[in-house]
Amino acid sequence: MNHTKPVRLGLATLALMACMIVVVPGSSLAAATTSGFRVGPNVQVFNDPRIQAETAIALNPMNDRNIVIASIDARLTSPSCPLPALPTSKCASVWVDVYTSTDGGTSWSTHLIPGFPGGPTGELSSFLRGSDPIVGFDRHGHAFAGGIFWNSNHFLIGAGESAIALARSDDGGITWNQPVIVAQGKANGDFQDHPQMAVDTSGGPHDGNVYVAWTKLTGLGHFDITVAMSSDRGATWSSVRLSGPKPPGDAATNFQSVGVAVGPDGQVYAVWAEYFQGPGGVPRDRFWLAASSDGGMSFGAPQVVESDIGDVAPSNGLFFHTYPVLAVDTSPGIHRGRLYLVWPDQRSGNPDILLKCSDDGGNSWTSALRVNTDAGTAAQFNPWVSIAPNGRVDVSFYDRRDDPNDVLFNEYYAGSTDGGASFVNLRVSDVSSDPVVFFFVGDYNQIASATTAAIPAWVDARNGLPGSGNMDVYTASVFAP
Repeated sequence: MNHTKPVRLGLATLALMACMIVVVPGSSLAAATTSGFRVGPNVQVFNDPRIQAETAIALNPMNDRNIVIASIDARLTSPSCPLPALPTSKCASVWVDVYTSTDGGTSWSTHLIPGFPGGPTGELSSFLRGSDPIVGFDRHGHAFAGGIFWNSNHFLIGAGESAIALARSDDGGITWNQPVIVAQGKANGDFQDHPQMAVDTSGGPHDGNVYVAWTKLTGLGHFDITVAMSSDRGATWSSVRLSGPKPPGDAATNFQSVGVAVGPDGQVYAVWAEYFQGPGGVPRDRFWLAASSDGGMSFGAPQVVESDIGDVAPSNGLFFHTYPVLAVDTSPGIHRGRLYLVWPDQRSGNPDILLKCSDDGGNSWTSALRVNTDAGTAAQFNPWVSIAPNGRVDVSFYDRRDDPNDVLFNEYYAGSTDGGASFVNLRVSDVSSDPVVFFFVGDYNQIASATTAAIPAWVDARNGLPGSGNMDVYTASVFAP
C-alpha cells in the first residue's frame, strides 16, 4: 500500500522515494551507491566449550565504546550432561550471560544475571534456567539486561513458574543490581516467551521509559502479544495486551516473535508475526504493527503490515524461522521518523532478507526491497536492523552464499547511506561456520549502530567439532565511510 504524495517534491516526498526502489526477490539488486565500508577484526567475546546462543547487543549513548552483549550461556551445565546440551535439555543448566566492553569491543568481561543457580541468592534464585536475552541503555548510560527464566526441566507450557526479569547496571555493565520481575507465569499455566526491549532516549516527555514486549502463552492455547512499560528505570511495571482473537478463517493461528522500537518523539511501535495455516494447511505468516503516542500506556488498533508471507523453512542442518524486526530513524536528517522493517522471506524460492519503509508512522509502506545482493539460491536468515545516529541503516544476517552447497554460513552486513534505497554487502565473519557443530544458532542475532561503525554480534561455530555444541559469541566493527 503506497501513500499518495503531491506532485511538488518536498523533503518529505524525497525521503519516501529514497526507500521506494523496488527489487523483486530473485532479480539483481540496484547498484549500491555506498562505498568505503570496512570490516575490522573478528573478536571472540567469550571462550567456553558449551553452547552460547542468541545474541542481543546495545551501545551506551553517552560513550559508544561501552558495549553490552547478552546471550544464552550453558557454562553452568554439569560435565555429566552429554554434549551438546540443548537449552531445553533436562540436564542442561542455561542462564543469561552479559558481556561488557569499555574499549569499543577489544576486550570483554562476563557477568551472569544475578540469581543464577549456585550463585548468591536473589530475586531469581527460585528459577533454574534462563534464556532469550535482552539488553538496552537509557540516555544517561544506565544499562539493562534480562530475559526469560523458569524453574523446571521443561520449556514453554508445563515449565513450572516462568518470568521475564530485567536487571539494571549503573556503571555501564560492570556490576548488576538484583533483577526485577516484569511479568510472571503461574506453574503449569502461562509461559512468557521471546521478549524484546527498547528504551526511550528521545529526551522528550517519555525519555527513560523502558519497554519490554513478549508473547504470553497460556494453558488454553492462546498466544497474546503484551507490552510492559516502566517509567522508573525498571523498578515497577505496567502492561497492556495488543493482540486480539485470531482473524476469522485462520486455522491454528498464534501470535509470536514481537519486537518493539521507539521513535524520535517517544512514539512506541510494536511489530509481531501471526503464524497461521493457509489453504491446504500450508504455513503462512502475517505481520502486524501497533503504535502508542502516550508512552506505552495504550496502543492504537493493530494494522497489517505484510499480509501473506511464505514461511521460511529450516534447511541444510539449521533451524530458523520467519519473524519481523523493526527500527526507527531518530537522527536529525531527512529520514527522521522513518520506520524500517526487515524479515527473512522465501517468496523467491529461497530465503532472502527483505526490507520495507514507512514515513507516516506505519499507516502506509513501500514495496519490499531485497537487502542481500546475492541473487542466487543461497539462504539468508536471522536478520536484524538498527539505525545509526546519523541515519545510516545497518542490517546483519547469516548468509550461505560463499558455499556452493548452501551449507556453511557466515555473518554478513548490509549498509545503506541513502535511506534504504540501496545496500552494500560485506562478509563480516572471517571463518565459515558448519551446522554439524550444532543445528541451533538461536532465534536472533542483533546489531548496534554508532556514528562511525556498526557492531554486529553473532553466534559462531568455528571453534567446534561436529556434534560438540561449541558455539561462541563473536563480534566485529564494520566501519562506515
